[in-house]
Amino acid sequence: MLFSSRVSRRARPTKGAALALAALAVLGVGTANTARAQTPTVRYAAESGSRNLIFVNNPEQIVVNYTAPDGITYSDLADPGLGQKSILRVSVGPGNHRNFFEHLNQSAGTHHYGVQVYNPSTTATVSIVIRGKGFNTGRFGDTARPVLGGQPFVDMLNNPTATSFSLAPGRSAWIFRSDLDWNNTRPIQVGDFFSGVVDFDVSGGSVFVTNLAYQNFAALTSWSYMGFITRQPAKSTDAPEARVYKGTMGGGVVTNLSFAVNDSTPIGERPVQYPRYKKQAATSTTPEQYVASTQTVTGPNWYTHDMPWRESDTSSVFVVSNDLFNISMPGFGTVYALQPTPMSGTPFAYANLANWGVQYHQAITITNSGTRSRSFQMRLGTATGGGAPVAYRGSDGVWRQSTLGGGALPYFSGTVPANSTRTYDAYYIIGGPAVGKIRNSLYFTN
Repeated sequence: MLFSSRVSRRARPTKGAALALAALAVLGVGTANTARAQTPTVRYAAESGSRNLIFVNNPEQIVVNYTAPDGITYSDLADPGLGQKSILRVSVGPGNHRNFFEHLNQSAGTHHYGVQVYNPSTTATVSIVIRGKGFNTGRFGDTARPVLGGQPFVDMLNNPTATSFSLAPGRSAWIFRSDLDWNNTRPIQVGDFFSGVVDFDVSGGSVFVTNLAYQNFAALTSWSYMGFITRQPAKSTDAPEARVYKGTMGGGVVTNLSFAVNDSTPIGERPVQYPRYKKQAATSTTPEQYVASTQTVTGPNWYTHDMPWRESDTSSVFVVSNDLFNISMPGFGTVYALQPTPMSGTPFAYANLANWGVQYHQAITITNSGTRSRSFQMRLGTATGGGAPVAYRGSDGVWRQSTLGGGALPYFSGTVPANSTRTYDAYYIIGGPAVGKIRNSLYFTN
């Protein structure tokens, strides 16, 4: 999506992907009208034209011969003798897709990672176009090999490619290999967090997409899909694997915000508003879920990339909520955005915790009725001060990466001349591993 500065024209949210944003059906508040332009309403919609996201984060920890507290021994690699398992196997149809994965190597040795496509048809040839890829592996505290969760998106989006090939019936091909694509210069060592992304287009039929971790590519023969992992960690303080997920979901969201300023508008963040989502108890016909209430959250920022099930009436931060997608998990079902989902074989019920890998689009319209130009910044941060890697597209159209903390990151800037209206498009993507509750704001600098 190209950066643009548009005069007096609003970006349009559309109906979006097949897996629409779960909250849209229950959110009854529209974008602020002219009379309320000083306090616009944040409302996200699934963005038409964004890539269908295949997010792979289950299991988050790749292990070999790990015996969980329940006595079951797990091995997650695709090599013979090391599990012969695939991490994901999902069918996708014709369209534009993005495969984004993030894991931690807790196995017994160095390994690599690959993404394969397979044409199950007996008659039709499928066409594949690889648009780009990126990959990072590192360790926290290692200055030579830092964890840079936003870097794979930066590498891919700043260097688009177009490699095309045909996939005959019954044939497979690798569209991503961390060992081959980077000439074995980025092995995934024990204790490394690693993440990667590949954009690809499919036409002429459906394909199976398979994600695998492996030590020896030449030894790979066959494997079975490991399914959704619900194992427990050795330490009770660690998060269970049931909290992470994998599957298909919408890949992009957009919100349209209109701000009115003049000469007396102060320097600083501009207020926005959005409905607060609150828990609605289960009935005989509906499950427990979170819906937009009549309570309005008003403040100088808005919080995304989290869901409301962890909030209470005494919380100091409330999230927008309707930016989150449902996730379709092959072999499991749906992990809902606003409805806790019981995880089979565990006492846990979770919803979509956050939108890792989803592209956020802020379409910002500013009307300046004053006699002097006003400059602004779009800013990002985290509510807790914890780290969150981000890839963002600056006002020069170049993608960069950073790690959000307690302070504000100005990731996009612009100027609105006196007595004029401008619309700007700002984009960012949260990589992994990352905390939730991303703080968004628009800040006037003069």
